[in-house]
Amino acid sequence: MQLGNGAAKPNSAGGTDALNRPVQRTIQGVGTLYFAYDLAGRRTMLQDPKGGVVYYSYDQRGLVTRVDSAAGSTYYTHDARGALLSRRLPNGTCTYHTYDDAGRISKLENRKSDGTALSTFAFTRDANGNILTSLREDGSCWYYEYDGLQRLHKAEWKNAGGSTLYAFTYNYDKVGNRTSLLADGQVTCYSCNAANELVEEDCDGQTVYYGYDGRGNCIRRTVAGGHTTYFAYNSRNLLTAITSTDPAFTPNTFEYNALGQRIKKVDSTGTTRYVWDGLNIVLELDEAGDLKRRYTHGHAAIEGVASLLDVEDAGGSHYFYHFDQVGGVRQLTDAYQNTAQAFEYEPFGRILAETGSAPNDFTFPATYLQLPDLPTLRLSPTRVYDARLGRYTGRDLLHPATNRYTYAFQNSLLRVDPDAFEPQQFDWRTGQPIDPRTGKPRPWPGLSPAPNPHYDPRRPAPAGKPQGLGPAASSGPLYSCNCGWIDWGHALPTGPADLWEQILGETGKASLRTDDVFKVAYGQQSLKRIPILGLWVGVQHYGLFWVSKGLSEKQKKTVALAIFRLISEGHEALQQKLGSSSGFSEEDLPSNAIAFY
Repeated sequence: MQLGNGAAKPNSAGGTDALNRPVQRTIQGVGTLYFAYDLAGRRTMLQDPKGGVVYYSYDQRGLVTRVDSAAGSTYYTHDARGALLSRRLPNGTCTYHTYDDAGRISKLENRKSDGTALSTFAFTRDANGNILTSLREDGSCWYYEYDGLQRLHKAEWKNAGGSTLYAFTYNYDKVGNRTSLLADGQVTCYSCNAANELVEEDCDGQTVYYGYDGRGNCIRRTVAGGHTTYFAYNSRNLLTAITSTDPAFTPNTFEYNALGQRIKKVDSTGTTRYVWDGLNIVLELDEAGDLKRRYTHGHAAIEGVASLLDVEDAGGSHYFYHFDQVGGVRQLTDAYQNTAQAFEYEPFGRILAETGSAPNDFTFPATYLQLPDLPTLRLSPTRVYDARLGRYTGRDLLHPATNRYTYAFQNSLLRVDPDAFEPQQFDWRTGQPIDPRTGKPRPWPGLSPAPNPHYDPRRPAPAGKPQGLGPAASSGPLYSCNCGWIDWGHALPTGPADLWEQILGETGKASLRTDDVFKVAYGQQSLKRIPILGLWVGVQHYGLFWVSKGLSEKQKKTVALAIFRLISEGHEALQQKLGSSSGFSEEDLPSNAIAFY
């Protein structure tokens, strides 16, 4: 097998090359993923266990210019600043981006090769960057209003003649819980408890009650006078089962690997097994291991949004993805540019209209899988999102917040939340992250993780580049550490799955010492030898710790507990051994330890 320019053959132990980059990963019962890189450390090839191969090409700036797969070639163009201008898919359809002087997207067009519009979005904004209008290809227009906290308050869709098609009014309490929704003349009222858990929903006398476990996960939804739906979770708060008292409902079950990736789903459509590349699903297989769907991923205009290029079904037919500004799937087109499936959404992702069909479960946003049996529920990489309610069914356990259930700070037109851990807002022209709370740019090293981070040479490396952790470039367009200049494979002598197994092995000891933590986490490399250390943290979330040398023993212990708190969230065996870690907060970190998670 040709591994590509600059790639090294995998070693027999861990599937990494001489620069500690992952070049193969074997999945039990499925097969092996192979990777290759160029001399700059950018990914040039991915081969999946079913023989599908994807190649990536870059320009002199390191920007993705071409992605080749069985479907054909996808081409990208960029402006002088590196912002994505166009994406031409193998079937000839093209997406065009136009930006305003502030670097915000002002127009997004999905068009056929003859210029015919599939979907277009032309935006006007207020002084805070909030979208006020979105003019569509058919002359219809969405109009939006916001409250004093920049939360979406009203949304109205009018046709070209000015008649209202849909209208929504959202009201919230002071911490962001939705208190009421006026839609199509009906008022729905919501009641939340002191923990911000939604406990009751009432619409025209029809009441729905919700129950929760001690960790804040919704475990029960009861319609008064009707059926009850039950939700079960594992110790990591990942959804494992959905059942109902309705005899017509098919129980749904879910299984996960050690990294918290969903690897199996059973529902009314049958059994689906998932194969992951980083945070991207690349294959769906049936119970026998035969191909159901193959996904091709490429460059995303902003991190974590709209990287999907096409899906291939079991018969070899390809369907191509077209998105809106927040990564909602708007159309899938076939090889002849015909629209196979199309969606229109309420601002928080509930489907208002759907036409056609395609082998696709990605809707809004495009990193969430829609459940066929409960279509308002979307499975993010970590939590469950209810598009009907505009909120998650479980808490964000990693980011301290007044309200850990809300979606995109109630402004779903401006922000994305691809991994369900923290809403993100980006300068579309530069790709630079913007703090959604302040509206100001964040420094590059503080970027919150996204599920599909892409290689971006515009991102400068922080001062004090670490030694011994591999080349400065990231591993490629599909996944890498969120700091751009360091690959997660460089931070550890073994892959993340091996790290997790090592950590689990440590729980067999009578106690866990600080030195044990660092030996496991850093592959027994000395703090004195490496000025800055990176740690790739798996299980529920992708995190990174930079720890300066010279920590005191007390500081080392604090950081160690912080690391294990992230890894062991929900794991009772680890929590019993690390009882004091539950009291950790960011304020406990020493000044020379910076945490990103």
